[in-house]
Amino acid sequence: MGSGAGRDPLAVTEKELAHARDWLARRGASGYPPSGLLAARLAARARARQLEILLLTGVGLLVIGWALLVEVIDFSLELGPGGTELRGPLEMSVAYLLLTVVVWLAYQRQLAAERRIAEALPRRAAHSARHGVAEVVGRRWLSAGAVTYLGGVTVGLGLAILTDAQANRVVGLVVAAGTLVFAALDAVLTAKAVRRPAFAEDEASLRVDDLLRTADARRVPPFPLVVAAVAALNAVVTPAAMWALLGYAAVGALAWLPAALERPGRRDAVVGAAG
Repeated sequence: MGSGAGRDPLAVTEKELAHARDWLARRGASGYPPSGLLAARLAARARARQLEILLLTGVGLLVIGWALLVEVIDFSLELGPGGTELRGPLEMSVAYLLLTVVVWLAYQRQLAAERRIAEALPRRAAHSARHGVAEVVGRRWLSAGAVTYLGGVTVGLGLAILTDAQANRVVGLVVAAGTLVFAALDAVLTAKAVRRPAFAEDEASLRVDDLLRTADARRVPPFPLVVAAVAALNAVVTPAAMWALLGYAAVGALAWLPAALERPGRRDAVVGAAG
């Protein structure tokens, strides 16, 4: 489905309406009709996800290409009298940057599509209640995020401060700084989702808007765990630092498991009912 300039932002297909119906059913909200507004908003999110997947594929191809290139060409980069290898930390820094850009560009595409849909609405309903971050995001997601971000910063600073190896210190600083960047990005996007005005045309779509608000607040993946795991296996660090990074990634993954297994309808339906 294209998104040309002359296309009605609220125009949807039967397939998109069916997808909206399934989306509501998975969240325990099958009693709400799959409106054209919801279908249009879900289609906008699908296009944003497609862009995100495309960009992530591009990042993956760059990583593979770079890995093949360094096998045939020496790109060693050393610092200081001890000859600390900086290529690994530099690769990590680029990975954090690229993943941040991918998430931000996909979000901007979704935001632009939502603006076009909002401008096409003949009228908008006002919301009668405000929700807090914990109510919108969910306590399991908040807990998993806390483990990811606080854990990443703690492990990174621990490597930077408590170890003698220069390589560990450089990698630790990169992990701490990269995790902080993702924490800031997640905080900004979550705040935007929680605080944005209601995007609805009637009472039913107000309830559905709360479900979308929750989905938007959860859109940033736990990329710091992935980068830390890859860094542990590739960066030139001591065995102790490697196990610290792998342990952080494993604990973070376990923290996300309950949130990932949470049935969407259980908590989201509560938010919708509170509206």
